[in-house]
Amino acid sequence: MGDKIFETIDSIEKNPYAFKECEELPTKTKMYRKAVCLSWLIIYKVKEPDITVLGIIHASRKPSKIKTLRSVKK
Repeated sequence: MGDKIFETIDSIEKNPYAFKECEELPTKTKMYRKAVCLSWLIIYKVKEPDITVLGIIHASRKPSKIKTLRSVKK
């Protein structure tokens, strides 16, 4: 499973806008995105030129857990 997550993170690095906007963290710039990997969500922020993975959480978690990721600092 770890290999799949790292493969998905590599895909994010290559093309961060290929994945959907994170509906739980809406912004005008659509900087918060999420990638699905098996039953996991990889939540990340795109702020050129950086891509920051904010968290990897199980898809069964409550959406409120995703909202707390907005306050993650680098």
